[in-house]
Amino acid sequence: MSAESAVFSATGRRKSATARVRIVEGTGKLVANGREFEDYFSHENFAKQAYSPLLTVEMREKFDVTVNVSGGGISGQAGAVAHGIARALQKFNPELRAALKKAGHITRDPREKERKKAGQPGARKRFQFSKRLGFRLRRKPKGFASQGSAGCLLEFFRLRRKLGFGVCQNLWILAG
Repeated sequence: MSAESAVFSATGRRKSATARVRIVEGTGKLVANGREFEDYFSHENFAKQAYSPLLTVEMREKFDVTVNVSGGGISGQAGAVAHGIARALQKFNPELRAALKKAGHITRDPREKERKKAGQPGARKRFQFSKRLGFRLRRKPKGFASQGSAGCLLEFFRLRRKLGFGVCQNLWILAG
């Protein structure tokens, strides 16, 4: 490589994505993992988000950008590429820091996916609350229906005493 084409490299991160960015003075060619930005990022908004630091400092056509990006999804990868480009531009010219910082490109977005907690279906989601946490019988015991309503009631209290529950809200269903 010649002395005039210096390479400025930086790493950008967003969510669980990491982007290794290399910028070289050139014609404005943007390549991510061997593909053009418009092809790699499925939606044009992600591609625009990825090269937005170049637009902020008005150097879109002055640099060739090569990126290796991995991890996360398309949105996280676009944010990681933008962060990496901003840091590489700052290495190229420290005076650009003020403009990039004001636009929010230098700051690493700290938001990550929250971990799932034990005893819950997700990070914040809870199982449906139930005030009644008593014992529930799913089927009638043998001979329950043949005893009539009086025998059924006796069986009900016998079961209640046997199980040791003071709450009988769910057992009374058996009486019917």
